[in-house]
Amino acid sequence: MMKYLDPREQPNKWLDSMLMHLLDNAITKHDKESLELIKYAHRQLTIWIEPGVLQSAFSHWVDEYVASIEEYQNFESMQSPLGCLVGDSELQQK
Repeated sequence: MMKYLDPREQPNKWLDSMLMHLLDNAITKHDKESLELIKYAHRQLTIWIEPGVLQSAFSHWVDEYVASIEEYQNFESMQSPLGCLVGDSELQQK
Protein backbone atom coordinates (compact mmCIF):
# COMPACT_ATOMS: atom_id res chain seq x y z
CA MET A 1 0.00 0.00 0.00
CA MET A 2 1.32 3.42 -0.98
CA LYS A 3 1.75 5.94 1.83
CA TYR A 4 0.66 9.45 0.95
CA LEU A 5 2.20 12.61 2.35
CA ASP A 6 0.02 14.23 4.99
CA PRO A 7 0.37 18.03 4.82
CA ARG A 8 -0.57 18.27 8.50
CA GLU A 9 2.37 16.10 9.51
CA GLN A 10 4.99 17.13 6.92
CA PRO A 11 3.89 20.47 5.43
CA ASN A 12 7.26 21.38 3.90
CA LYS A 13 7.75 18.00 2.26
CA TRP A 14 4.14 18.02 1.04
CA LEU A 15 4.50 21.52 -0.45
CA ASP A 16 7.76 20.55 -2.12
CA SER A 17 6.13 17.49 -3.70
CA MET A 18 3.01 19.41 -4.72
CA LEU A 19 4.98 22.21 -6.38
CA MET A 20 7.22 19.76 -8.20
CA HIS A 21 4.14 17.87 -9.42
CA LEU A 22 2.54 21.10 -10.65
CA LEU A 23 5.77 22.18 -12.32
CA ASP A 24 6.07 18.83 -14.06
CA ASN A 25 2.47 19.10 -15.30
CA ALA A 26 2.98 22.68 -16.47
CA ILE A 27 6.09 21.74 -18.45
CA THR A 28 5.38 18.27 -19.79
CA LYS A 29 1.62 18.52 -20.27
CA HIS A 30 1.42 22.26 -20.96
CA ASP A 31 -1.18 22.45 -18.18
CA LYS A 32 -2.15 26.10 -17.78
CA GLU A 33 -4.00 25.50 -14.51
CA SER A 34 -0.86 24.00 -12.98
CA LEU A 35 1.16 27.00 -14.14
CA GLU A 36 -1.34 29.41 -12.57
CA LEU A 37 -1.23 27.45 -9.29
CA ILE A 38 2.57 27.62 -9.29
CA LYS A 39 2.42 31.38 -9.84
CA TYR A 40 -0.05 31.73 -6.97
CA ALA A 41 2.10 29.60 -4.63
CA HIS A 42 5.20 31.54 -5.65
CA ARG A 43 3.52 34.84 -4.84
CA GLN A 44 2.30 33.58 -1.46
CA LEU A 45 5.74 32.29 -0.50
CA THR A 46 7.54 35.46 -1.50
CA ILE A 47 5.08 37.60 0.46
CA TRP A 48 5.06 35.57 3.66
CA ILE A 49 8.65 34.33 4.08
CA GLU A 50 10.74 36.70 6.17
CA PRO A 51 13.36 38.62 4.14
CA GLY A 52 16.23 37.34 6.32
CA VAL A 53 15.26 33.73 5.58
CA LEU A 54 15.21 34.44 1.85
CA GLN A 55 18.54 36.26 1.97
CA SER A 56 20.09 33.35 3.82
CA ALA A 57 18.59 30.62 1.64
CA PHE A 58 19.42 32.38 -1.63
CA SER A 59 22.57 34.26 -0.63
CA HIS A 60 24.50 33.04 -3.69
CA TRP A 61 21.82 34.47 -6.01
CA VAL A 62 21.64 37.70 -4.02
CA ASP A 63 25.42 38.14 -4.10
CA GLU A 64 25.64 37.52 -7.86
CA TYR A 65 22.71 39.85 -8.54
CA VAL A 66 24.12 42.67 -6.38
CA ALA A 67 27.54 42.29 -8.04
CA SER A 68 25.87 42.53 -11.46
CA ILE A 69 23.93 45.66 -10.49
CA GLU A 70 27.02 47.30 -8.96
CA GLU A 71 29.04 46.55 -12.09
CA TYR A 72 26.26 48.01 -14.26
CA GLN A 73 26.11 51.17 -12.14
CA ASN A 74 29.85 51.71 -12.62
CA PHE A 75 29.33 52.09 -16.38
CA GLU A 76 27.39 54.83 -18.09
CA SER A 77 25.26 52.53 -20.18
CA MET A 78 21.61 53.08 -20.93
CA GLN A 79 21.03 49.34 -21.30
CA SER A 80 20.00 47.37 -18.22
CA PRO A 81 22.11 44.38 -17.29
CA LEU A 82 20.79 40.95 -18.12
CA GLY A 83 18.62 39.76 -15.27
CA CYS A 84 18.04 43.24 -13.84
CA LEU A 85 14.70 43.09 -12.06
CA VAL A 86 12.17 45.76 -11.28
CA GLY A 87 10.13 44.93 -8.20
CA ASP A 88 6.41 44.54 -7.79
CA SER A 89 5.04 47.34 -5.60
CA GLU A 90 3.20 44.82 -3.39
CA LEU A 91 6.45 43.03 -2.59
CA GLN A 92 8.42 46.24 -2.08
CA GLN A 93 6.15 47.14 0.83
CA LYS A 94 7.18 43.99 2.78
